[in-house]
Amino acid sequence: METVKGKVIQVMGPVVDVRFNEGELPEIYNALKIDNNGKTITVEVAQHIGDNTARCIAMASTDGLMRGIDAIDTGAPISVPVGKETLGRIFNVLGDAVDNLPNVETKEHWDIHRSAPKYEDLAVMAGHTPFVTSLVESPCFIHLEDDTIKEAHIKGGLLTVGKDSVTLLAGSFEFK
Repeated sequence: METVKGKVIQVMGPVVDVRFNEGELPEIYNALKIDNNGKTITVEVAQHIGDNTARCIAMASTDGLMRGIDAIDTGAPISVPVGKETLGRIFNVLGDAVDNLPNVETKEHWDIHRSAPKYEDLAVMAGHTPFVTSLVESPCFIHLEDDTIKEAHIKGGLLTVGKDSVTLLAGSFEFK
């Protein structure tokens, strides 16, 4: 696959506009990688605004990002690891582990923008459905794979409670 490059033409906080050559505009939701002084920033195409320009949303701070820097189209949306290896772990929206443990190796990665599953497919076990609730602010204890228990402070997010597991989609958290 040929690498498609664009140029950053405008930065407005987390919003980054990238211009591409004619016919090379990436699809909506595609991830672009931008090297910002040695730190890679991932941006997601949110809108085509005309003139071969993609309006993107940055997944990290854009401090120091300048016009004229190359943005490389990955050719795919942002995806995250899924599977048993991810249970009990905490990830950011890019699928990177943020619980101070190494990233996991999984067989599958799923796009963060995918169709919602059918309601009947959400059952934890036959005849049981998960309990989903939203969190405003809550402390919790996380049992890690190395048998250590850490206290985390959760601010915002969704909590899914199943028969043998709890899944937390946190807005933000910090270990105490």
